[in-house]
Amino acid sequence: MKKKTKIIQWCKPQLCENPVWENAYSAFESRKQAVKKMKSRLQSYQIGKRLKTSDLILDLFCGTGCMSEALKELGYNNTGA
Repeated sequence: MKKKTKIIQWCKPQLCENPVWENAYSAFESRKQAVKKMKSRLQSYQIGKRLKTSDLILDLFCGTGCMSEALKELGYNNTGA
């Protein structure tokens, strides 16, 4: 019998601690644009055929957390960043 694990998100997406990098990133694309791009990539990779929405997904060293946010918007609620 598979043991069910509770997912705890250790930290919420946050701004980079380096204001120079954060300003450069923000000038490149907005957070909303980055999440939209990630969602599009995940859909083109046919993520739904590879993972169930109930699967555990751990995103380590995720930078701005846009991939985790995109997964959540696609219905994957078992993510941790």
